[in-house]
Amino acid sequence: YTSGVTCAALGIYSQANIVVISPASTATDIRDDVNCNDKNKVFFRTTSTTKDEAAALLDAFKRQMPNGRKIGIFRSDEKFSQNLTEQFKALLRSSQIDFTEKNLSEIGFD
Repeated sequence: YTSGVTCAALGIYSQANIVVISPASTATDIRDDVNCNDKNKVFFRTTSTTKDEAAALLDAFKRQMPNGRKIGIFRSDEKFSQNLTEQFKALLRSSQIDFTEKNLSEIGFD
């Protein structure tokens, strides 16, 4: 949940020109997301991004399931989860791997 919290607070820090260095906010789009309001580009991270994490997930899938052609993705509405899902789906599409996506935050999900 750190990406969402960072995004929510970032506008205040950006307006005051206070640099934000996060060791845990991994969503790739925090700096450019208009909802995060980082107009002065004060956000920096000391960790990998969800793009890196998605690549690691795909590598693990390919190692463990070398002939795998389908995968399920379960996510929530939280910023990190959404961003990781989008990064992972892009890699799956480019690798021509089919996927099914389910939102765990949907009412009535079972």
